[in-house]
Amino acid sequence: NSNEQEPRPRPLMKQLEVIPAGCQPWNRHIIAAGGTRFAYSSSIAIYVYKLDQANKFVLDKIIAGHNSTITSLSWCPKNPLYLASACVKNRLLRWNVVTESEVSVDTDCVPLCVDWCPWDESLVGFASDKGGIYVWNTATMKVAQLRDNLNSPVTTMRWSPFVHWRVAVGLPDGMVVVSEGNLENPKAARIRHFKPPAELSGSTHPGVAEIIWHPSRTNTGHILVAHKSGHFVLYDVESETQLHSFDQQQGAVTAIRWLPGEVASGNFVSADNRSGILRLWNVSQRSPVDHVRVSNRSGFHNFIFINNSQRILCAFRDGGIGVYDWRRRDWEFFHKMAHIETIFDCRFKPDASDVLATASFDGTVKLWDTTKMEPLDSLEGHDGVVYSVSWAPGADKHQLLSCNSKGVVFLWDTEKTQLINKFANHKDAIYRVTWNQLDPTLFATCSKDGHCVVCQLPEGTIVRRYKVGKAAFGCDWCSNNKNWVATGCQDGIVRVYDISRKGDTPLFALKGHKARVFNVVWSKLTPELLASGSDDQTIRVWNVPASKCICELSGHTDNVRALAWNPEIPHFLLSGSWDGTIRLWDIRKGKQVKVLYDHHADVYGIDFNEHRPFIFASSSRDTTLRIWTMDEYVSELKVQAVVGVPWAQLLRAPTEISSEQMRFCGVHSKRVGELLKSAQTESERARIMFGFFSALDGTKELWDLAVRLETSQRSDPSNRIYLVKDLMQIYQDKVAHLEAKQMGIGAKRPEDRLLESATLRLQMGQPRECCEILVKLDNWSLALAIAPAVGLQYWNDLCARHAEYLISKDQQRADMFYAAAGRYGELQAFYVERNMMEQAQLTSIVASHRPVTPSLLSTSASTSSPSLLLPLDRLDSSAAVATDKHTLEQAPPPVTLGTPQTQPPPSSHQSQPFTVTPQIRTVSELRAYRHLQDASPVLSACCFLAVNDPQRAVQKLLQGCEFELALALARVSKINAADHVYEAVALRCERLELWDLAVGVLKKMKNPVHKLSLLCCRYSYLFPAKAPDFFEMASIRTAVAYNELALVAEKANDTIEAARCLLLSGDSKKAVLIGVKKLKDMILRGDWDMSVINPLLEVLASANLAEIDQGEVKELLCISFYVAAYNALWLGFYELVPHLVNCIKRNMPPTLQLDLAPIILQYEVVLLRTGATTGFEDEDEEEKCAAKIKEIVQSLPAGQFAEAAAAYQKFYAAATGHEKKDPLMVEPCHRYIPMGSRLPSHRVFSSGSSLTGKPIRGSSLAVDENKRVSMAEGVMWTRVTPFPPFGLQHFCPY
Repeated sequence: NSNEQEPRPRPLMKQLEVIPAGCQPWNRHIIAAGGTRFAYSSSIAIYVYKLDQANKFVLDKIIAGHNSTITSLSWCPKNPLYLASACVKNRLLRWNVVTESEVSVDTDCVPLCVDWCPWDESLVGFASDKGGIYVWNTATMKVAQLRDNLNSPVTTMRWSPFVHWRVAVGLPDGMVVVSEGNLENPKAARIRHFKPPAELSGSTHPGVAEIIWHPSRTNTGHILVAHKSGHFVLYDVESETQLHSFDQQQGAVTAIRWLPGEVASGNFVSADNRSGILRLWNVSQRSPVDHVRVSNRSGFHNFIFINNSQRILCAFRDGGIGVYDWRRRDWEFFHKMAHIETIFDCRFKPDASDVLATASFDGTVKLWDTTKMEPLDSLEGHDGVVYSVSWAPGADKHQLLSCNSKGVVFLWDTEKTQLINKFANHKDAIYRVTWNQLDPTLFATCSKDGHCVVCQLPEGTIVRRYKVGKAAFGCDWCSNNKNWVATGCQDGIVRVYDISRKGDTPLFALKGHKARVFNVVWSKLTPELLASGSDDQTIRVWNVPASKCICELSGHTDNVRALAWNPEIPHFLLSGSWDGTIRLWDIRKGKQVKVLYDHHADVYGIDFNEHRPFIFASSSRDTTLRIWTMDEYVSELKVQAVVGVPWAQLLRAPTEISSEQMRFCGVHSKRVGELLKSAQTESERARIMFGFFSALDGTKELWDLAVRLETSQRSDPSNRIYLVKDLMQIYQDKVAHLEAKQMGIGAKRPEDRLLESATLRLQMGQPRECCEILVKLDNWSLALAIAPAVGLQYWNDLCARHAEYLISKDQQRADMFYAAAGRYGELQAFYVERNMMEQAQLTSIVASHRPVTPSLLSTSASTSSPSLLLPLDRLDSSAAVATDKHTLEQAPPPVTLGTPQTQPPPSSHQSQPFTVTPQIRTVSELRAYRHLQDASPVLSACCFLAVNDPQRAVQKLLQGCEFELALALARVSKINAADHVYEAVALRCERLELWDLAVGVLKKMKNPVHKLSLLCCRYSYLFPAKAPDFFEMASIRTAVAYNELALVAEKANDTIEAARCLLLSGDSKKAVLIGVKKLKDMILRGDWDMSVINPLLEVLASANLAEIDQGEVKELLCISFYVAAYNALWLGFYELVPHLVNCIKRNMPPTLQLDLAPIILQYEVVLLRTGATTGFEDEDEEEKCAAKIKEIVQSLPAGQFAEAAAAYQKFYAAATGHEKKDPLMVEPCHRYIPMGSRLPSHRVFSSGSSLTGKPIRGSSLAVDENKRVSMAEGVMWTRVTPFPPFGLQHFCPY
């Protein structure tokens, strides 16, 4: 093959995190729940959460099929796959929440309220803005009117759950209308009207907020109506009477719901828009019987119960959304305030790499912690749309500028969340504000009023006002000239002004765009370059001093909005557009490098993190904020840095923009070089480098732990994971901080701090100290409940202390605690004092004849119960049963506020060296597993570093496909099994076509010759002309030398070596011929020698299959996939099995007969057993599963089950080296879960993976032009077979 192949898959740009929008506050019916999912909507997107295997709600889908504000959601009660939504553009959609497929219908009115008919999954009811009631039949796609217009918008609509076609609607005037009819004869419907109660006369908010039908069949005609004024009324529809009314509540009522499980008792729950309080009512009482405060930040917008449980889906007016467990009185899930409308801009804080500011149509600026993906604060009071933000340079980097749609600029102190000043220097909307990074006293704005204004702080004095035409949209300061400011204008001209010169004439007027220019951005690395984005769908890069366009970038299909230069690689430029895409450009070639389709609508904001220059944020009209990494585009430099190439060799001057060699050019890479010079240890060097390359969740903790292990320093208490040996002291410090006096703004109340301290002390194995704090807080009941963990004598004493406390408070229940403590003398005196002589007499009798209970009455010695949670250094069997005399005889003084006890109580175990017990290791493994399931492989690795197990930590990084990070940790930790890590990194280099670097990485292995030779084989058929030089670089002999070696190996019956040598000699045909013959002999006679099979398949996969006879190729692929199917079952990669079996069936030639029965049988059993353990809700299903397996076995021809079991047992024995008792047992799973693989599925690849059909989450890999798989699936595939899943081209997903 003399022609070089087409380029292989390019680097990935991975999405790391997505911050969902908040819940919109305009329309109330925008939350819904069905099955194990719930949904809510922002302005145009629907967010679907699902309960995962860990019983935790995770974001499953982002559905964006509406182009206007969503008005209502409703989940189908009969089929949890279906969700209905409506919008103000007269449109209804029905979604399948698994496949994201949709059907839609346009209506003649705005559907304000949607409610699925409870008796038919194909019927969706909705009420219009004109008061009409309609039914959409999703099967026939027809809409029919059930009720004539009421000439008033409907505020709420609810079908009766039991009486078909009975529906109740609420109106803004407080009227409730109940209609009962059918579609065949809607005019014959029976109509009942319920006027608002007399108490609402004169009310300014009489409208109906909610209607709920009684959910029991005994009261099918009862409806409970809530009015916005705070009034509740219970009606009987049948008799048309009012049954009961309730006390008016303060604040506008937003929702009422019957309490599941307590409906028979007449209990219901309400919420209002003023407070975060849920109130419990009973129909027999006018006032609430209980209330629960669930939020201190905001009032309720709406709430519903999920799936008839006591889990409450809560939506708040500030956009917050959460799931509250009514029984446990605690949050299961909570997403704090977020933007609820288009996010126009996002900017990283210059001096804090993890802080991001965003500007939104909702009128707020929000500050985010991008490590936790949580909001830090909200800057409110803009009184209009906020279009742009800009951070201050220099010493005042905590200051921020923002601008609004009314022509005002706001100056904020973000540390104090205070407005410093505001400047009204425009007459219309300001689209961009930018702070001069070279002169912190200057900022520029551009406005719809046609002016670009330069102002001076602190007073906002106007320095220059430039008239640019009809409107100015974008402006930016030059990075090396403090006087140059560029503007993008309505007339398509880019104007550059020099503010040191007088007059309105621009220094440069750059013409070329055919429509308005919306954004302009100067390059920081090559300051003469300016990028401009236009509504002509192009980007132009200008050499400003030369007044020349050096390249025009075309590819967007709609208006260009966002622009951002990479701060380290001068030829990389990012853009965002109304077409919903983000595109990466290489301006050297004027070409598009990568397209990201993840946003669902216009992309307005993009910004790079200057401290981590390959991390960027994006914002969109879909109301999401997303964090990305493009570090694969500098993998060459990252791998070189990891394997020890001097940092200085990775740098160059930014002026060499045309250079093909990838090098760092920015300020921060130079600073990293200086820090590396002063680093004392390898782990410190790695921490500095990866702090620059990556912001993966947990990277900081990983290298902090590595440094602490190497230097024996104490863990950083600000981390999420610590060395376990430091955990006790860190908690002691937390306790000391909580129990010390705290002053100032934002300090917690003393009682809140002490309660938190009590919880921590109990967790630390200090129940006595916990009890004493609870006593100080007057929480005697909880203290008495915990006291037995200290010892029965302590509990006895505490009962007596509580009795004395009750007497001091003149409470009558002190006698119970005297009696419980056995203090009969004090109890008798108590009764005598109160003239309760009969009780006193009884007490004297009991005291005289009571049985002696040494464990209660002895004060000289007592055996205490073990602590509920022992300290980590005492988690062993001996400590759990030891007698702790200290808890009885040497009680510490009660804890008092301001005098914390900072040291743990004395212990005989304290002087012993810390050891990691099996119990500690088990907990660490569990934490690691949970983090990996959450797609946080770095945090998973941290859990093993915390117990000084770097080997397992590296394994978790490999499972997360973080190969460079795994290599760095393996080198720092000097673990023995680093060769497989080098191999993984080399394969990634191969995928990125970094062939020379792949050779360098493989040479670091202990025995690299085999892997190097296979790499050379793959290179030689891709680039035959360059093969000799590549062989020489890899220290591999010439092709001629391998002819003789192949003959020697064949004579020695060493098929693996013979095939390798034949490939290196260029004879792929013979290599495949002898390899297939060997494999057929082994497989067909059942000789599962995996030490031969797997290495031989690996060698043959490096052959150029395009030049091999297709019959032999089919035999080779079928054998490989046959072995792979067994491997997949063994490793737990079950989703790969169907594709492997189908490939075998399609390609198996007559010359090869493989028995698929063992594989198919094992796979069916796996499906049944995994379903029985994870998917079934009742225990009887386990027995049903066993019966089904028995049925399958009995349906097989005689002897086939035994043959299938025997075949699988042979494979298992070969794979593990020992016999297996149950040949059909489900094996443990070693899954690959890359960072980002738990993100919502990809909107472009909604049809799913070409390999498994499952939705693709996170990064996807192109197998060929039309087929894509997820990164996790790709890596799992190569674990079971080295051959590609489609076609013949070598497949490398690393």
